[in-house]
Amino acid sequence: MIALPNNIYKLKEIRALNKEDRKRYFTTLILEALKLNPDGVMATALHSELKRKGYNYSDLTLRKYLDLLVSVREAYVTQHGLSMVYHLNGKLIWDGSRKNVDFGDVSYWFYELNNPRGKFVFIQEKEKDSFNIESVSGGIVVPAKFFDRFLHSLSDFSRNMKEDVYEGPNKN
Repeated sequence: MIALPNNIYKLKEIRALNKEDRKRYFTTLILEALKLNPDGVMATALHSELKRKGYNYSDLTLRKYLDLLVSVREAYVTQHGLSMVYHLNGKLIWDGSRKNVDFGDVSYWFYELNNPRGKFVFIQEKEKDSFNIESVSGGIVVPAKFFDRFLHSLSDFSRNMKEDVYEGPNKN
């Protein structure tokens, strides 16, 4: 049986939400379910448990949300035979292992993560909407052992950028 958060909205409450709030709620619900199931969850099992709780979302909709979480690197998937198992993308190594930098409506968050596949640096892009609410818009996960090489390559790329698009230290 799959563990789900205790504070799940009733279907009537979910229907009262606007489309964006519904999307945010469902994304948060899935993330919380992944957090409560550290060994991962199969989409079919999560779908069955949500259906048992009265949710009428299709299996396809659930997979869309899971794939979205994988694409922004908040989750990852492992394959065991024909089964796809979804996992939360690690735990912070220590509470001070996060930092962020803001550029107007966009911020980049840096996390040092540990999961069963090893240690990683997670760079997450977040955007603020017209109500100043932040949501994840992208992400990248780099194995910690390759992070220095990644930064070196990024620095090389930066030095070779065309001057008209670059606002680095040499621009006034």
